[in-house]
Amino acid sequence: MDPEIIEKIVQEMAAFTPDMGNIEGVPMLQNICNEWDTIHSFQARDGDVVVASYPKSGTTWMQEIMDFILQEGDVEKSLRAPCFIKVPFLEMAKTSLELANTMPSPRLLKIHLPVHLVPPSFWEKNTKIVYVARNPKDCMVSYYYFQKSDQTLPDPGPFENYFNVFLSGNVSWGSWFDHVIGWWKAKDRHQILYIFYEDMIEDPQREIRKVMTFLEKDLSEDVLQKILQHTSFESMKKNPMVNFSVLPNSVIDQSISPFMRKVSWGSWFDHVIGWWKAKDRHQILYIFDEDMIEVSYGCPNGVFMSSVFLIFFFKPSIVHFGQDPQREIQKVMTFLEKDLPDEVLQKIVQHTSFKMIKNMQTKGSCRVSL
Repeated sequence: MDPEIIEKIVQEMAAFTPDMGNIEGVPMLQNICNEWDTIHSFQARDGDVVVASYPKSGTTWMQEIMDFILQEGDVEKSLRAPCFIKVPFLEMAKTSLELANTMPSPRLLKIHLPVHLVPPSFWEKNTKIVYVARNPKDCMVSYYYFQKSDQTLPDPGPFENYFNVFLSGNVSWGSWFDHVIGWWKAKDRHQILYIFYEDMIEDPQREIRKVMTFLEKDLSEDVLQKILQHTSFESMKKNPMVNFSVLPNSVIDQSISPFMRKVSWGSWFDHVIGWWKAKDRHQILYIFDEDMIEVSYGCPNGVFMSSVFLIFFFKPSIVHFGQDPQREIQKVMTFLEKDLPDEVLQKIVQHTSFKMIKNMQTKGSCRVSL
């Protein structure tokens, strides 16, 4: 580990401002926009491996898993440098790009870019990419707290306002919806392994095996158990090479919110409960996802909003099948003051069925279910 490189990156990040610009319509930190030509012209090499994700989707967790796999479970090698040094984040700073360009192959790199902004050389070199997707509700909450602590990002303000900001995609790296859908559509055209954060929590050993197979690493059971142990939340939270504690408060102020808050799903509920309490004071219709079953599974947003009303799809961990989508659609019709005939209602039920939307998804006309 070279202290001078760390200091150089820290100085660059500390000089970042929270000003925003955009690249091809995608909101992005102005500092990234200023370096965009260099980032986009980055030259991939044969053997490069990339971890990609929307921010706050388990990127650090996955990059540690991938690094351990590539180092074949060698703990000492995994501790060779902070995660942002050993796995250069291409959008972070000039020095990160310089570091990536001077690293020996094979390289492990990190990006948060939407798929259409990925440097073309990645596709030319048929680079292997592991993409991690996380459900938008937990992702939004995690991103909110990260923006509070990361001094290079705009102040998120109160959560009630951030809810709208996130849904509109007016955050750095753009819309969560466009991001996960774009990468999903690209996964069958390129060497992309699409991993779900929730699956990593449910069975990390199973997901690590998927990554090992994708990276063509046949590691022993002992090595797999070592990777599981050292990439657990408890281990990573204590590891200064992973938890970003080497960065000063001028870059990430962890007294506001720790970089590694929790590895879980469902933490969004603490924020959603506020909407439940507010439903009787405002024009809010609260819809339970398990009551709809057939309706909402085809598209991942889980939330639909306009300036007049809010429909909140609440998806608990246990889904009770055999509920009544027609009844829930009628609730929404009443809420929207739409008196539609029964034949129209049946048409809506038919065309929003899981089977119908799944067929539309296959043809590329609907968002993938997350």
